[in-house]
Amino acid sequence: MLKEIERAFKCLSVESRNRIYYKYMSEDSLYDYQIYNAQNISKDTYYRELGKAQLEFAEAYNGGELMVFDYKREKSD
Repeated sequence: MLKEIERAFKCLSVESRNRIYYKYMSEDSLYDYQIYNAQNISKDTYYRELGKAQLEFAEAYNGGELMVFDYKREKSD
């Protein structure tokens, strides 16, 4: 499992790698506001870009194994 995580992590863009690392992998426990202040971006931009990084990781991990799709059908009358 660690090999797959490492392999997927290496596939990420530099920005996504940094966001994933500081949010989930850093030995220092950082609050989100510390991360986005250090990256000199707004709170909204941070969360938007973190979401993109998480999606990028999910796509890279074991050929998209972490991808989950929620199809909602509308009720027909």
